[in-house]
This record gives sequence, structure tokens and C-alpha cells, in this order.
Amino acid sequence: MKHSDFVEKLAREFQETLVGYGVLSGQRILGVFASPGGGTFTVVFMTPEGLTCPIGAGSDWRNVPPPLFDMKVSYPG
Repeated sequence: MKHSDFVEKLAREFQETLVGYGVLSGQRILGVFASPGGGTFTVVFMTPEGLTCPIGAGSDWRNVPPPLFDMKVSYPG
């Protein structure tokens, strides 16, 4: 789907906005959209050509603050 159409659909139907992304090989991007308060989230694959494809969705998204440089990291579970 065209990226701008996908972003509009997520905002309209789920109130989700982009909360993070990272660049993969081939200049492709892995992105995460989430609703306010983390009710829902969607993980997408975006191409340099302007296309976006959802690869997963769920609920209960949590933003985790980045650790301090010298802080030990522990993960839940």
C-alpha cells in the first residue's frame, strides 16, 4: 500500500502514529506505529519506493526508555 495511505488509515481507524523505526539492509525501514497509551500497535516494512506492508499487529505496546550508557539492562520475563 502507498505509505501515505497506510499512515492515514492507521491514524483514522486506530489512532496510531509512528513511534519508532530502524533502517534495514537495502535502505528498507522497519517501523512501529502505536496508539496513545499503547492500546494497539502495528509493525510495518517500508520500502524506498514509498510502499508500506504490515507484518504484525497487537495490543499493550510499552515504550521503554533507553538505558543510561553505564547502566545494566534487565528485561522483563
